[in-house]
Amino acid sequence: IHFFIITGSFLFLLSLSWLKWGDGLVDTDGQLWLPTQILKGKIFYEDFYSLVGFFPAHFLAFIYKIFGVHIISLAGCGVILTVLMAILLYKISAFFMEKELPLLVVLTFLYVLAFGFYVDPCVFNFILPYRFESVFFTLFISLALFLFLKFIFTGKERYLLFWSMAMSFAFYSRILIPIPPYLAFLVIGGIYIRKNSDKRPWRLGLYLISPLFISVAGYMCYALFMPKKYSYSFSELTHSLSLCLEYALGEKSFTLLLSGLDNTATNISLMFGSFAAHLLIVALLILGVTKISLFAIREKKTYLPFILAIVTISIIFIYTQNDNVLFTQYMCLPLILITGTVYSIKGLRS
Repeated sequence: IHFFIITGSFLFLLSLSWLKWGDGLVDTDGQLWLPTQILKGKIFYEDFYSLVGFFPAHFLAFIYKIFGVHIISLAGCGVILTVLMAILLYKISAFFMEKELPLLVVLTFLYVLAFGFYVDPCVFNFILPYRFESVFFTLFISLALFLFLKFIFTGKERYLLFWSMAMSFAFYSRILIPIPPYLAFLVIGGIYIRKNSDKRPWRLGLYLISPLFISVAGYMCYALFMPKKYSYSFSELTHSLSLCLEYALGEKSFTLLLSGLDNTATNISLMFGSFAAHLLIVALLILGVTKISLFAIREKKTYLPFILAIVTISIIFIYTQNDNVLFTQYMCLPLILITGTVYSIKGLRS
């Protein structure tokens, strides 16, 4: 049932958003142009500097090589990445949630992120994104999380080995963004090794720190062996990395704006206000679904709570449809309500 619901939503959103992407010349020109330059023999950090990792562009060049230089080649790659992300999210959610809730997690991902178009057209989705590097990073960091959880729950060493590989590819996709989740993995992994120390603590510790060395070695090998001019390329690599550090440390005003550090106090208040608003909507929806479910199973009907629940849910639904951004956020609301009501009735009856 879950498979058919997710597949149906996926195909519906794919057809709904097909060819409704951003301007290829303004928004996604780099995604179209960069892989073609690699096919022509151009080299990262030598012929042009980049603030991202080298893997995504070379992978897209490989896609171009097989399927041809066409925007649909990139969209097809985005479709595959979306499918893989949906599978990973379902499996990750299954570690912590009952089997019904991972379905809602995947549906929310599909409706809000994978096919989200807050304005029409939009490139902030998974099909033809503004940066494929970010999509690849999200995929690899999700894969790393899944493998890390498998290691924690099973204690099998091979999962930590595969985790280190996935984490390394996350660094190959984005240079600095993987650092915070990597540090979190280190802390949690260190605690796990200390609490469950056996004959393998040093070997497990090496697995934990290996992504850092593998990532550095990968960038160094790329700079030394790929370029036409070794010294020049190495200097360009270090220049690109220094620019990344400048952006990461907030030395650029645009980065301060994007990270929300341009007006910290106001942005923090907006963050809490947004959280409170979403929390209120979710609480009202849960209350409404519960009242409707109770009305459906009880022999003695109480109409006032049932009518109030219908009115509340209707007001929320109408309100979210009138706002473009909120409509996108709550596009999956009918599915969530139907699924929640069905499972609520099922739980109350049992």
